[in-house]
Amino acid sequence: MNQFHFLFVIVVNSIIIYLFSLQYFDHPESFKLEPVYPATKTSKIESKCPKIIHQIVPDINNIPSGLYHTIKHHILMNPEFEYRIYDYNSALEILKKDFEQANVDAFLSSNVNQIKTDYIKLAFISKYGGCFIDIKRLMHIKIIHLLRLNNVFFVHNPETKTMDLSLLISHPNNLGINNAFNKATKQLLEKDYAVDHLEITSGRVLGNELFYLGYLVTFTLMYMDKEENIRFRGNEMLLAKVYKSFPKENFTHNLLPDIVPLWNEKLIY
Repeated sequence: MNQFHFLFVIVVNSIIIYLFSLQYFDHPESFKLEPVYPATKTSKIESKCPKIIHQIVPDINNIPSGLYHTIKHHILMNPEFEYRIYDYNSALEILKKDFEQANVDAFLSSNVNQIKTDYIKLAFISKYGGCFIDIKRLMHIKIIHLLRLNNVFFVHNPETKTMDLSLLISHPNNLGINNAFNKATKQLLEKDYAVDHLEITSGRVLGNELFYLGYLVTFTLMYMDKEENIRFRGNEMLLAKVYKSFPKENFTHNLLPDIVPLWNEKLIY
């Protein structure tokens, strides 16, 4: 009888602790995002770059809380933009609908998420234009302010001596991006992993194609610093901050990064 009573107490306590813990850990089902968030504000700023923000996530129906709040931050910060969110399944459906079969085959040829993500960035910016933000970046400036200055922005990484796809902004049919997209398609289809299999769709492909067109790195308005934050060339203004704790979110569902201090900084909404 004592053993039964002891076991009963353990089970009840375990249930109470579990229910109590639910108050402090995000339930995955509560973090779902819509595929499209329409713009809520009209801007008078004219630009060849469409007012669209693209972002690709691993699973749109199960978003880690840090990423969820980061995306909400970007939506709030950029009301002039339509916000489009994809996961690999929905991106594939768009490729099937709006692109050639060779592009679909190229996308399906790899199971590496980094390769698939970079390929989608090149594909969608090439065709639709707009702004692609990497999910590991948190913007510190309204994108509409960037479009006052230019309609194309590339990020130069001095460490790798090439371009980086963490933030890519352009009008549709940008020749450099088009060429990089076609090159990446060819390399994926032909399994051309001459240097590094992670570089067949990366910023290095874009950097090479821009170089062939005579576009020098000194032309870029943005660069990546040693902490992997994106800054404006010249005045060193912080444009996008990286948070390296991102991978842990997929397992812990913790609120990473902590948005609260960022809201207290001089961010423009």
